Amino acid sequence: MIIDYITGKITEKRENGVVVEANGIGFFINVSNLTKANLPPTGNTITIYVYQYFKENEQEFYGFCSKEERNVFLDIISIPEIGPKIAMSLLSSASLPFLKKAVVENNVKFISSLPGIGKKTAEKIIFGLRDKIKKWAITAEEERLVEYTEINTVISALKALGYNISEYKDILGEVVRANPQNAKAEEIIRQVLQKIGKK
Repeated sequence: MIIDYITGKITEKRENGVVVEANGIGFFINVSNLTKANLPPTGNTITIYVYQYFKENEQEFYGFCSKEERNVFLDIISIPEIGPKIAMSLLSSASLPFLKKAVVENNVKFISSLPGIGKKTAEKIIFGLRDKIKKWAITAEEERLVEYTEINTVISALKALGYNISEYKDILGEVVRANPQNAKAEEIIRQVLQKIGKK
């Protein structure tokens, strides 16, 4: 039986996933940082879209807050020798606009800088996604975010400070939209940190 989604109560949040109780069964579901950032507090009921990964006598669930994120995950694991763990690492470390931009620009350096991904794997990912990214739904606001000239400087600085970009991408996008395209990276970083502090 193929399960498309699970609706249930979040009973526990772990570092790399959540436990969702549905019909008296607790499902451990691996999730990306993007999905984790969008989850409500423990005790709330959610609907999470899943992918069942079968390996020998085991199976794992990978969960997503939207069908769009799951479709991107499926695009990534369709690449030969690229499995769910690498796909989740990609989705946890880079939002879709930046991943798309890196593929379009053949930016091996950016993708190979993500956790668990070396140069050869990055090259394979770029080659495998080149034709698939055309169907990815990227909003105009997300496009504007990646077009900001100092965005790489801002992201590098926030990562160095220990912040996960996927978790705070909405705040980053809000700040970039509120500022001119030629805004200094230092000012964007200051405003982002100020908003994170008020969260």
